[in-house]
Amino acid sequence: MTTNPVFSSARCNLLKYIPNTWTSHWQNEFIQHLKFANNGPAKELLTHLTNPSHTLSYQQHKAAKFLMQCRDKLKSVANVEKMFLLLAQRREEIKSSERSKNPFGQILEPGFRVIFPETDITSVPGKLMLTDACEVK
Repeated sequence: MTTNPVFSSARCNLLKYIPNTWTSHWQNEFIQHLKFANNGPAKELLTHLTNPSHTLSYQQHKAAKFLMQCRDKLKSVANVEKMFLLLAQRREEIKSSERSKNPFGQILEPGFRVIFPETDITSVPGKLMLTDACEVK
């Protein structure tokens, strides 16, 4: 598994498994749809929703471990450079995403206050990934 933006296409594609009509049992229906899905992100979400060992404590421990691994990795200049390349790529992914092509404006608000640093690096959306061990691949 890799850690990627919430709005990645893989995660956005999970929306199709949500029932079209809300009922008090929508979660059970959602889980049933995920059971019949034939893709990794759906299976992974199904595990998180149904595995009794995936408690709040489990998720907190997993997040703390990831944070510790990132802190350790970022002690190396080479890893900081890799992370910067990943962040530049994420900016391009946001620019090229459907959500950023809104007729009312982009999520990055060009021409306004730029909160992300500008760079001349050419990035390819989807090329780099961040692993669970906080490694840029």
